[in-house]
Amino acid sequence: MGKTAFIVTVFLILSLTVVDYGLTSNALATGRYGEANGLVRWYVEKPALAIPIISITNYGGAYALTGLFKENKTLAWILAGGLFILKGYIVYHNIKVLNK
Repeated sequence: MGKTAFIVTVFLILSLTVVDYGLTSNALATGRYGEANGLVRWYVEKPALAIPIISITNYGGAYALTGLFKENKTLAWILAGGLFILKGYIVYHNIKVLNK
């Protein structure tokens, strides 16, 4: 698969992150839910911290993946595919929890 398909995949991963943040924000706003991930709990409830941290880490991840693609396409595709599946599952889980 080519570079364009890889860039689209990275863009989809970033898009899923935006959707995840929106769903998490909505869930927290209801007051019925809290952040279950202890690694991000301290900043996700504070948008002034969450948006810059999420943006920086995702930009760094996208930059690293595209750099890796130049060196080892197979490994880059494996990591991108894994991230896509993981982010997709997180979004699916958030939607499922919110619809209960």
